[in-house]
Amino acid sequence: GFTMTVDITGMDLLKQTLIDPKAAGSIADHVLVMTYDFHYPGSFVTGAVAPLGGAGVIAEYDVTSAIEKAKAIMPSEKILLGAPLYGYEWETIGDIPRAGVIPGTGITASNSRIEEILTTCSTCSASFDMTAMESYIIYRDTETDTFHQLFYPDKESTLAKTKFAIEQNLGGIGLWALGYEGRDILNPLMDYIK
Repeated sequence: GFTMTVDITGMDLLKQTLIDPKAAGSIADHVLVMTYDFHYPGSFVTGAVAPLGGAGVIAEYDVTSAIEKAKAIMPSEKILLGAPLYGYEWETIGDIPRAGVIPGTGITASNSRIEEILTTCSTCSASFDMTAMESYIIYRDTETDTFHQLFYPDKESTLAKTKFAIEQNLGGIGLWALGYEGRDILNPLMDYIK
């Protein structure tokens, strides 16, 4: 036998796009909801890549809202929670979370690269957003006299997403992209069996 999985974005659940999530849910064995890139390199403000909560407050949309919409049109066991192993870095006009981005400065930051930044940058320390369940780093770049902000998932984020997937009775978790992981971001998955 074979298994058919269809990938959709969180936006596919909000407005009509090229894919019909309800139809996909009726024919596919699994639908992987790519619940990431809520903020991305082209965003106007910084923010969590895959915020678990905070829609309408700290993010326009979040993982919880996307999964609620998916569960309204397909059985929860068919839904796979897509989770990122990367974050984004931007140069910003300020040093507060969700500051305005200097256009064209957004780049992808793998979890392993972020661990390296935390090891090598003497002025950098991570903070954790308890609503988004995602970490961030804000530091001043003395060479360009700008601020840098990185938002990214880590071990705590993966633990929160794992608990969420269990609570929501989802069919599993999918990761993007293997090779981006750092030392411990995948550790919470060891106890997650699906």
